[in-house]
Amino acid sequence: MIDDYLSPERLASIGRKRQANEISPAALLETVGEAARIRRNAIKVEVVGLPPWLRCDPQGMRLCLDILLDNAIKYTAPDTAIELVGKKASEGGVEFSVIDHGSALPDEEIARLGERGFRGRAAEGIAGSGLGLYMARAVAEAHGGSLTAENLSESGKKFRIWLPIAV
Repeated sequence: MIDDYLSPERLASIGRKRQANEISPAALLETVGEAARIRRNAIKVEVVGLPPWLRCDPQGMRLCLDILLDNAIKYTAPDTAIELVGKKASEGGVEFSVIDHGSALPDEEIARLGERGFRGRAAEGIAGSGLGLYMARAVAEAHGGSLTAENLSESGKKFRIWLPIAV
């Protein structure tokens, strides 16, 4: 599956061939959050107004969320809280967000997040390949959605996956 999201040829056909199933988005978030709590106890899962079912590739969506949580854990101090939030998106569809309360990212780096092989200054000295956010973005886009990042005014960052309801 990971190879599918790294190969441009395979990536181009994923939208047509992916195995879409109906899953409970709330259960997906709880499962991903529980697995991440093994590495960081302070992970809060919040579900607000999600539909009971979402049609998507469960493995791909879990990979996407795992990558975002892994990055939040790697790039924030151990005592920093991390939130995993699922809710109806204001523009329609659903959104899954990973919010950390660590340091902000430089604006020029936010614009490059999701580029294949890109690693920001905060990644210096931390193991990684620069492929995680690239794959997460590929998963979201294969579902007809998007992955965005923004700095929060109070502190930290928000990585947001948006998906149309009928994916």
